[in-house]
Amino acid sequence: MLFAPDVPTLVGVARTCGYVKEADLPRSAIKAGRVIDRVQWASYRPVSTTS
Repeated sequence: MLFAPDVPTLVGVARTCGYVKEADLPRSAIKAGRVIDRVQWASYRPVSTTS
Protein backbone atom coordinates (compact mmCIF):
# COMPACT_ATOMS: atom_id res chain seq x y z
CA MET A 1 0.00 0.00 0.00
CA LEU A 2 1.24 3.45 -0.89
CA PHE A 3 0.10 6.81 0.46
CA ALA A 4 1.19 9.85 -1.55
CA PRO A 5 0.24 13.48 -2.11
CA ASP A 6 -1.94 14.02 -5.17
CA VAL A 7 0.86 15.12 -7.52
CA PRO A 8 0.61 14.32 -11.27
CA THR A 9 4.21 13.07 -11.48
CA LEU A 10 3.68 10.61 -8.62
CA VAL A 11 0.44 9.40 -10.21
CA GLY A 12 2.35 8.41 -13.37
CA VAL A 13 5.08 6.65 -11.41
CA ALA A 14 2.55 4.71 -9.29
CA ARG A 15 0.64 3.53 -12.37
CA THR A 16 3.86 2.54 -14.16
CA CYS A 17 4.85 0.45 -11.14
CA GLY A 18 1.52 -1.42 -11.24
CA TYR A 19 -0.34 0.38 -8.45
CA VAL A 20 -4.08 1.06 -8.71
CA LYS A 21 -5.75 4.11 -7.14
CA GLU A 22 -7.89 2.96 -4.23
CA ALA A 23 -9.05 6.11 -2.44
CA ASP A 24 -8.82 9.88 -2.19
CA LEU A 25 -7.99 11.02 1.34
CA PRO A 26 -8.85 14.72 1.61
CA ARG A 27 -7.20 16.73 4.40
CA SER A 28 -5.48 13.60 5.72
CA ALA A 29 -1.95 14.85 6.48
CA ILE A 30 0.01 17.87 7.62
CA LYS A 31 3.16 18.79 5.69
CA ALA A 32 5.23 21.86 6.50
CA GLY A 33 2.38 23.19 8.63
CA ARG A 34 -0.22 22.87 5.84
CA VAL A 35 -3.06 20.38 5.60
CA ILE A 36 -2.75 18.35 2.37
CA ASP A 37 -4.79 15.76 0.48
CA ARG A 38 -3.38 12.29 -0.16
CA VAL A 39 -4.20 9.36 -2.42
CA GLN A 40 -4.10 5.70 -1.39
CA TRP A 41 -2.65 3.26 -3.92
CA ALA A 42 -2.54 -0.54 -3.79
CA SER A 43 -0.88 -3.32 -5.73
CA TYR A 44 -2.70 -6.62 -6.03
CA ARG A 45 -1.28 -10.06 -6.61
CA PRO A 46 -2.69 -11.98 -9.58
CA VAL A 47 -5.21 -14.63 -8.60
CA SER A 48 -3.77 -18.12 -8.94
CA THR A 49 -5.93 -20.51 -10.96
CA THR A 50 -4.04 -23.65 -9.92
CA SER A 51 -4.80 -25.52 -6.71
